[in-house]
Amino acid sequence: MQNLSIPKQPYELPTAYTLALIQMAQRTGKDPKTIIIEALDLWLDKHNQMVNFPKLKPQEQLQNQITPICSSQLDIIPTGETYGLLLENNDGYLLENKPYPDLASALSQVKEYEKIGHTNLNKWNPICGEYPLVILQKPGGLPHIWLGQNSACKIFNNKDVKPNGFKLITNHPTQNICKSCVNNYKEILSPKVHLVFDSKKRLLAPDIQSFDPLF
Repeated sequence: MQNLSIPKQPYELPTAYTLALIQMAQRTGKDPKTIIIEALDLWLDKHNQMVNFPKLKPQEQLQNQITPICSSQLDIIPTGETYGLLLENNDGYLLENKPYPDLASALSQVKEYEKIGHTNLNKWNPICGEYPLVILQKPGGLPHIWLGQNSACKIFNNKDVKPNGFKLITNHPTQNICKSCVNNYKEILSPKVHLVFDSKKRLLAPDIQSFDPLF
């Protein structure tokens, strides 16, 4: 332990601090020495709290980390009979450990995250794999290419079209894809999944022999 020597001569505060101490004494009615002692007590308490505070392990630090997010990092994906939120960050993909019963409630949660602008990473679990094709469709309706929060043709930009009744699937569609979706998809510079179409804009089935789906 380092030996600390107490100066024999009284320590003199710099002029600016002396003036501030005098003004505080006048405002509070306390003796200047009392103010200094109280300030030192507060500093010692804070120092002791910092020394005694348990250090978090790297995994615990990750689990308790509040991280900023924006809506462009979020995708709504099918998770069996429910829906989930997928978060893309520098380390890959994280899946929120909360299921949503329908597409509408998942879209509402995306808007909520857009408002608050952050999340706690202990609510998310890392997942890995290749991003599969996701189709937005009503039973018997036209298949649309899903881009995470809307179709490639931006079907939900039409206020008359509600997400109620629409479902997300990862099965390859047997019907022709929405032509507007196909045209818009071809203009995407870095799509999450690479799709191939024939001359009639029909979606060709992907090679799934070595495909490890993300979800």
